Amino acid sequence: MNKNSIKEISLMNALLCLGVVMIHLTSAPLGTLIRPSMAHTFIFIINKSLCFCVPAFLFLSGFKLHNRYQNTEINLKKFFCTRVKKIIIPYIISVLIYYVYFQNKSWVSAKDLPQYMLLGTLVAHFYYIVIAVQMYIVFPMLKNVFEKHALLVLVIALICTLYSHKYVLRFTYFDRFIGTYIFYFILGMIFSKYKLCEKANAVIISGIAGFIITGIIHLKLSYMVITDGFIYRFAETVNTVYVTFAIVMLYGICIKLCAKSNLIYKFADAVSDASYDIYLYHILIIFLLQYDVYPNFSLSIKDMFALSLTIVYSLIFTYIALRYKIKCQKP
Repeated sequence: MNKNSIKEISLMNALLCLGVVMIHLTSAPLGTLIRPSMAHTFIFIINKSLCFCVPAFLFLSGFKLHNRYQNTEINLKKFFCTRVKKIIIPYIISVLIYYVYFQNKSWVSAKDLPQYMLLGTLVAHFYYIVIAVQMYIVFPMLKNVFEKHALLVLVIALICTLYSHKYVLRFTYFDRFIGTYIFYFILGMIFSKYKLCEKANAVIISGIAGFIITGIIHLKLSYMVITDGFIYRFAETVNTVYVTFAIVMLYGICIKLCAKSNLIYKFADAVSDASYDIYLYHILIIFLLQYDVYPNFSLSIKDMFALSLTIVYSLIFTYIALRYKIKCQKP
């Protein structure tokens, strides 16, 4: 990877990882708090405003893959073996660990384990792994076409994503279909190809302006859907625009932050290095608290949320610190 691109990508990856954790921490109170209420509105805004996190991970995948292979022939055997080792094997192990936990509670059946593996249906956040694997499979074929017709590929990808949201939503596993997220992957490749990191100011200004405008509209209308029964006909289209601006904004901000402080980059590097493990296992911690610890106490929804927030992030940062310390001690 281009050394100039490592810092902001690492920081963005770190922030997105922590953002995904927050999405899942706010999911439980979002479904149980009285609506509309101040507490529910607050949790809703946090939860829904972070909906760009998973698409942004795919943006980073597209960026990193293009940056790494833009002037290099891809050794397919090495390319896929690396992804099997770093992505698929850890994923399989995590599925088995979750499965054992669920099996002890009699929540799952052994006959469904192959489906859990292939479709990522055992735990909600595994859908990202299924999508990412599809992206890795098509990237070697997509790379050459992209280099010749980058903007055309971006437009086609956008049409594919919007079309998928409109028509493939009827399909049970639409959220695991590559077409639903292909635009963000290609967008990352565009940012890498055209070196948009060199235009940080313009990126930040356009990203912030679009994020604020579309965010206010999208969050307001989305909240009206669950409180007033409002029919939000173009929700997925507006969401795509909102997510795009959020990605652009975050990318630009990360460039600026990394340019100002080397300490920020060290933090980003430590979190980013542990981000895949955090992504895979943070929900297991939430489940243990929600189903094994909290039932033993008489806690309010707000107390459970505050405790989960404190415990989960404390464990995450402890793991990051230990992992970073071990890494630094290696010769």
